[in-house]
Amino acid sequence: MKAEHEASRSSLKSGQEKRLEEIELRTLAMVETWAKKANLSEWESLTWKLNVPIPRLSQSVIDLLTEQAEWAMTRNWPLHYPELRRAFANYSTVLRDTVNHIRRSMEPLERREEVWEIYREHKHRIMSQAEYDASLRDMQYRIDLLCELSWELTKAANFVCDSVRLEIDPLFRFDEGVLPHRVGDGIFVNNFTREEYGRSELDRYNTLYNLDIFFP
Repeated sequence: MKAEHEASRSSLKSGQEKRLEEIELRTLAMVETWAKKANLSEWESLTWKLNVPIPRLSQSVIDLLTEQAEWAMTRNWPLHYPELRRAFANYSTVLRDTVNHIRRSMEPLERREEVWEIYREHKHRIMSQAEYDASLRDMQYRIDLLCELSWELTKAANFVCDSVRLEIDPLFRFDEGVLPHRVGDGIFVNNFTREEYGRSELDRYNTLYNLDIFFP
């Protein structure tokens, strides 16, 4: 009876209605692919790894972020969902910059090449006090920028989720709630925050950072 009912309903739809339904279903499938590639269920863990005092990432995590960035950059989102297109374009830009910064600012550990750590020049050679101080400032800049990018990426991902709920599926990640952001060493500092764009922030990202495309 269900099959007969669905067949009768389908026969009443125009070609345009069927096409729009197909676009919606395929767009939802692409959103689900993104959710898996972005590993949304482990988002808190990712942000924590990017915000510890000396950030470290496994080679596998970096590879997955790079793969996701390349995938996101090549998607064609339907014109029927302008907010979703805007959200994914923004997310793709932030993710690209995050991957670029990781690859430029981290290096494999000695004798543990599967683990990457924030680059610290003063570990590799003897320096004068002035050079040592400059090296520390450079390291701290790299760490601070990685932290800023993790905030931006969390905001961008939550913007994508909001856009999916607005234009396609009101119940998308309804039970899970917003993607969380965690900062700290887990002992002395352990901040758990909700990060979302204010309406005035949505068009400001590209003016805040200028990191070129860099996928080695």
